[in-house]
Amino acid sequence: MNDEKCPHCGSQENVAGIQGVEAYVSSTRKLSAKREQLHYIICLKCGTVIRSFVQKPERLK
Repeated sequence: MNDEKCPHCGSQENVAGIQGVEAYVSSTRKLSAKREQLHYIICLKCGTVIRSFVQKPERLK
């Protein structure tokens, strides 16, 4: 659970989630096998994705 406020409905009731099977982010700066899984904060009231992020962006350098 996270205390971030939903910009759509104002609820602070949310849950953390991750993108499933082979959905990774990689840098477009250079060809690299480095990749990171996407994480989300999702509003439990309306389903809005409040935030999407990678936990260790430095790995994409």
